[in-house]
Amino acid sequence: MGFLRDNWCAFVLFTAILILMPFDGQVIVSMREFKESGGNLNHFFDILMPIATLLGHGSAIIILGILLLALGKSMKWSRVFFTGKYILIGFLVSGIGVQLIKHLFGRARPRLTEDIVFIGPSFVSGFDSFPSGHTAVVFCLAYMFASIDKRLAPLLFTIAIVTGIERVYNMSHFPSDVVAGALTGIAFAQLLRRKKDYVNEYKNIGTSF
Repeated sequence: MGFLRDNWCAFVLFTAILILMPFDGQVIVSMREFKESGGNLNHFFDILMPIATLLGHGSAIIILGILLLALGKSMKWSRVFFTGKYILIGFLVSGIGVQLIKHLFGRARPRLTEDIVFIGPSFVSGFDSFPSGHTAVVFCLAYMFASIDKRLAPLLFTIAIVTGIERVYNMSHFPSDVVAGALTGIAFAQLLRRKKDYVNEYKNIGTSF
């Protein structure tokens, strides 16, 4: 029971992957029909989703991290420097890690098929759907900084969830890929904390902005 209590989030996400996977194809078909319907809600998503795409894009995250790192160093703002530093560390750890995992599974993306197709270890284009890399990175960063300041959790995880929805809306990933990405990102954040306790490091910075 102690294991489940300490890892309840991972257990819930893993269960969700198993539940969602048989319905992945149906969701993609429904999403394609929704996008073709041209309703008001569809127009709202057409405006919102590019923003979510930008928030989860690797280049945008790297640029943000470098800017904060440089600003914090030049102005001697310890917390700004720390934020930039761990944005980059979190991005690199989760980004590289999830790339290795997705090419190990070799799942076909929705643009290739609506069926569940895993071909195993592969670098074939289009067979890198599981788990979602964008989702993994954003959930990793959300978990890291929400652990530092719990007041940020609602905002950070809202951004992470919207990013995950965007991956399905644009039919880049199946729903189970996105949930797997969330699980992967959180796992990497926890691993990173065990190797380098960023929460205590932040607390030891002091009051410097």
